[in-house]
Amino acid sequence: DTWITTFPEMFSLRPPLRDNRIHYTCKEIKIDWREKLPEGYTVHRINDKLFENKSISYPHHLNPHWINSNWGSLEEYLKLGFGTCVIHNDKIVSYSLCDCISGDECEIGIQTLLEYRRRGLATVAAASSVELAFSLGYQSVGWHTHDYNLGSQRTAERVGFEREREYQQYACMAHEATHIAETGVRQFLQGQHESAIDSFERSFATSDGDPWFYFMCARSNAILGRNDRALELLGQAIDKHWSNVNETKECKDFKKLHDDPRWHDIIKQMEIQ
Repeated sequence: DTWITTFPEMFSLRPPLRDNRIHYTCKEIKIDWREKLPEGYTVHRINDKLFENKSISYPHHLNPHWINSNWGSLEEYLKLGFGTCVIHNDKIVSYSLCDCISGDECEIGIQTLLEYRRRGLATVAAASSVELAFSLGYQSVGWHTHDYNLGSQRTAERVGFEREREYQQYACMAHEATHIAETGVRQFLQGQHESAIDSFERSFATSDGDPWFYFMCARSNAILGRNDRALELLGQAIDKHWSNVNETKECKDFKKLHDDPRWHDIIKQMEIQ
């Protein structure tokens, strides 16, 4: 707590963003993930053989984004990291990747494509990744999540993770526009859509940002019934190479846009990205 009093000096450019987080640890798996694997789905280790298989489609968020952000490069991940994924119709639809390692402990994360959620695939991916971690000699596997992410918490607990502690995380982005946009993300998650839009728009005025921020700003506008601006922002996201067509089509916030001819044009543009 004594660190908080030094924040004004340490972070003089902008105040840190605070998140309430929960840390879980697992030392024993409680389920048999093989029994929960739906027919037509298979589990594979995320290794060099998987990436060499050109018939497999994998999300951009997995490689290079997640691998590079945690390991620096694919080569470092293949040397030190591990992970598993669920494949359906030659596409990686859910995956659990090791974020970091220290001695005989490690941390993992989980991601499932939007259109494949609520099928138990995250539980399968996480459990298979924990099983792999134990087979590699790790004694304890960690899992971090936000206090509002009930789905993540339930997945962890189904696998066998136990709540170890609650804590507050502070983040300060070196890039000003990213910091402002991340403020908008937190406001969005808290249902403060007017404030979120203001933060996103200030971020865009400061510097071009990640297309995901334009997507999130479009969601807030759509929720508030500002359909024209929502469609405009989706177009700007596409201009910045947003191509997550399934996530866009499945997003319930855009349901009222589906009858607008411009919506169909946006989807077509994403599909040819």
